Amino acid sequence: MADDDDEYVPLLEEEDSENETSGREAMDVEDYATAVQRDEEDYLRGLTTGEDDDDEAVSTLFEDALGPEALLAGLEEAAGQAGRQAYELLSRAGRRNAATRRLRQDPEPASSSSADEEVDGSGPSRSRAKATALFGAGVEDIWAADQYPAGRKKETRVRKKGRGQGRSRRRRNKISEEVAALMAEANMLYVNNERPVEAIAKLMEVIRQEPNLPDPYHLLGMLHESVGNHKKGLDFYMIAAHLTPKDLELWRRLATLSSDQGLLRQAVYCLSQVLRRDRGNLSARFDRALLFADLGEVRRALEGLGQVSSMQPDHAEVPKALARLYYKTGKHDLAVQALNSFITSHPAAVDATHINILAELFTEVGRWAEAVSLLSRVQTELFGGQPLPADL
Repeated sequence: MADDDDEYVPLLEEEDSENETSGREAMDVEDYATAVQRDEEDYLRGLTTGEDDDDEAVSTLFEDALGPEALLAGLEEAAGQAGRQAYELLSRAGRRNAATRRLRQDPEPASSSSADEEVDGSGPSRSRAKATALFGAGVEDIWAADQYPAGRKKETRVRKKGRGQGRSRRRRNKISEEVAALMAEANMLYVNNERPVEAIAKLMEVIRQEPNLPDPYHLLGMLHESVGNHKKGLDFYMIAAHLTPKDLELWRRLATLSSDQGLLRQAVYCLSQVLRRDRGNLSARFDRALLFADLGEVRRALEGLGQVSSMQPDHAEVPKALARLYYKTGKHDLAVQALNSFITSHPAAVDATHINILAELFTEVGRWAEAVSLLSRVQTELFGGQPLPADL
């Protein structure tokens, strides 16, 4: 189950053209994807802790590497580019800030960089110069680069156990009276459905003063939704979610909104955020598997459906989804097997849809006798010999 609970990483070959990646001082596509997968697998095996991401790295999304104005401009730019989705920029920005902060707090020992010094010893190492340059990164750099600053590899940290041994949670600073007043005024304007442009201006000032406060982003999302700008509203909701990563209801809602707007990869990403924090969430796991199927990622779809089935063997929707997926990929016999097995093993959970799909599979290939046998068996075993329902 671990491999499928990772933070969703898009297919990078779909993100950057060969011309865009040429000349960059970053990992190549294959190395980047491998590094991300290794990092997430370590997290899921308990070798690293998610506390960094949840309590610091993600909840302080904006630092000197990227401000909210630059991020919003990047999201506007992404909206006009085919294949770009908001979660990509937000996820990378959060990872980069986390990595640069760790680099500042835990610099490499002098001995580890001595081999990279200039021959005459007068200049800094190339790797350290690259890392320093990353502190001034902008939107273009965030799009382009890998999640770790150059010259610094992700360290494996063992998850600490026991009370008081983990990292202390960063407490949110109290907001100023000016910010509180602006928030209250903007909220009243929204509640009274008055002057949305003025409310938005007040909230943008709040963001300028308190860029890591999630409330104004959430309210901006609602304001833009209220005036029909659903795409921009979703972008603001996504920022709010990255600043409150443990709000699973928000991630679930964003998955639905993203799917409704055709942003299927972003929807997968949102559901993956839920599953990182609630492995037993069957609804999120099932919905993510269906999204994988819609994206044509058959292996991941089958893995997800198999996980749901193993966690709840009588889940009535899994065999239907499996049958449809197998049928779509030309595996007719496996589609029949999935439904037949479920009907035999879990008769109490069988409904008319299971029977209809299986009967249609039989009749489509001319297996009439098996279709008739199925209906007779269902009438005897499931309906006690009574007439079958009209929908069968």
